[in-house]
Amino acid sequence: GNQQHNSIMNAKYSVRSDVKQELSADFQPGQHDVVCGKGKKCFEHFGNQQLRKTTRFFLEEYSQATTKVEKSRIVTKILKIVQRQSPEGGFVKLD
Repeated sequence: GNQQHNSIMNAKYSVRSDVKQELSADFQPGQHDVVCGKGKKCFEHFGNQQLRKTTRFFLEEYSQATTKVEKSRIVTKILKIVQRQSPEGGFVKLD
């Protein structure tokens, strides 16, 4: 519930990208951010739930793709959807 939400909001995060970028000490992941890490807190975060739904939506198309280029295009679509929903963070990693 709320206690669980508060504990994830007090953790330290960094942007997950090609280059690790430290975020400000007061950064709090937004509702649509995908929190990369282990455990129930990350699994249950709303953004992570949305990522799983989005991934399931593209699963058949991805499974039918026959080349790496096609598969990469689908993964890029998913990443852009997450980044559009959460322009402040997108993918953040629990440190």
